[in-house]
Amino acid sequence: MQLKDSKGQLITIADSSFASGGEGDVYKVTGSLYKDCCVKIFHEGKMAARQSKLDYMIKHPLNAPNNSVYKICWPKEFAFKGNECIGFIMPLAFDNSHSLYDINLKDGSELFVRASERGMTNRMKVLYNIANVISIIHQHGYVLADFKPQNILFTDSGKISMRSQVKICYLP
Repeated sequence: MQLKDSKGQLITIADSSFASGGEGDVYKVTGSLYKDCCVKIFHEGKMAARQSKLDYMIKHPLNAPNNSVYKICWPKEFAFKGNECIGFIMPLAFDNSHSLYDINLKDGSELFVRASERGMTNRMKVLYNIANVISIIHQHGYVLADFKPQNILFTDSGKISMRSQVKICYLP
């Protein structure tokens, strides 16, 4: 499928989504200037309620440093089908990421078993990197509004990708 950004540049996305939620579906960008990005396309009637928040986030991006252990999947640009704004473009999570919702961190997971030093170290990496991302978001005057396991992705090595569901407010 082909979409456009607000400047009229073409964005080609995959034919099928790789993630789905209550608000919409997420598609990998397959060809455009938005390398290593995806597009969230909202379900019918959901975009209008979020457009002003997304507009603010796009116009006021986080000034967070690039990091090899975390990504903040912050909206970069709107996505249009014809003249209709249907979603937004954001960075992809790290390859081979799992949602905290989809994976079980119980002792049955070899990488996160509580009875081993390695398992506890891996758990601490995940927790430390989550706290670091939250701190960065707060330092920029935003508050996480939809902080839940589905919006936190992590790799087996502890890298974190945080989906940016935020409430816009000023934190002094």
